[in-house]
Amino acid sequence: MSKVNMSEEAKAAMTEHGWDTGVVAFGYALSEAAVKLTTASEVSSKDFTWISVSFDDSPLVSTDDMEADKYTTGAKQSLGVQSELYKIITDGASVMPVLAIDGQMYTESDQIVLMLAEQDDAPKEVIDLIQLAIDTSEENCQALKHWGWSDFHKSIGYAMVNEDHYSSYGQGTQDAEWEEDVIKSVKAFFDKLESVLAEKDSVNGYYVGDSLTFADCALLNVPQSLSGVTGLDLAKHYPKVQANFDAIKANPPAMSQQFLFGVPFFYPMITGGNKEAREDGHDINKYWT
Repeated sequence: MSKVNMSEEAKAAMTEHGWDTGVVAFGYALSEAAVKLTTASEVSSKDFTWISVSFDDSPLVSTDDMEADKYTTGAKQSLGVQSELYKIITDGASVMPVLAIDGQMYTESDQIVLMLAEQDDAPKEVIDLIQLAIDTSEENCQALKHWGWSDFHKSIGYAMVNEDHYSSYGQGTQDAEWEEDVIKSVKAFFDKLESVLAEKDSVNGYYVGDSLTFADCALLNVPQSLSGVTGLDLAKHYPKVQANFDAIKANPPAMSQQFLFGVPFFYPMITGGNKEAREDGHDINKYWT
């Protein structure tokens, strides 16, 4: 986990805005990374204050209207990830989500969930699944970019993102050996989840027990993201993982709903942006045939 270097300027800014005590989380509820933390806030014994973070350079604003949307975190303050204030308090990283505990910032969502789980003495099987998410996060992210996000963003001229973060992925950018290495990790990740669920008496939406745990928070986004963004046929290759995801979506954690029901709106556009590449053989599913 990255413990952010808090400069004197950052400390002063945190104090000025009342973020120097307690637990303050910064993130956007639609984000596939932030949803790990939004749901973890439902499990954690800590009381969270949320600051909504937009993808622009908007200055800090406060508004009661932000609480009206039942799918948000109930945040009454918002600022942009590219704003000067956000750069200061994240030591220039300008990433989300981030979590402040008594004024000390932490980054990397899976690592934050692990920290919260350990502080609440979560059982070993929960910790092990969070660690699985950490160990495979890089390759899962690479798969998302390579077989989904990159060619979509290219198709719209990188209007929404920094081109440098995506231009090394997508059709024709990596050789077969690189792709096979990434897929090996993705397969190991889903194989493990499938085996965990196979050992349960019933698939009920939770990887451990009969209620939401920190493990579910760390893993929540991956089935939807990998299937929706890359086109992976999850139901065919990992039916228990798909069934488990369907079960939790049918009874969703309150703080997950904007991600679970809002993000899929974009998936047809991502599929359209990848249509020609997939027809030309740049299809993640070929590695499961």
